[in-house]
Amino acid sequence: RNVAYRQKATQSSNFSLHNLANAAVDGNTDTNFDRNSCSHTNKEASPMWNLSLRSHYVISRLAIFNR
Repeated sequence: RNVAYRQKATQSSNFSLHNLANAAVDGNTDTNFDRNSCSHTNKEASPMWNLSLRSHYVISRLAIFNR
């Protein structure tokens, strides 16, 4: 079960209006950047992406899709 799906995500900056933090938790795992399916920050020294879950969970598997 994807406990991150549509939860509150933030990031330190936005590369464009099509690459916001919530793109990482919208359920779309397409890694093609040109289809606006990825979150992306601007080039910066310490980029940050954050996810806030509504409850406490024991995480047994974490899947990260990289473009």
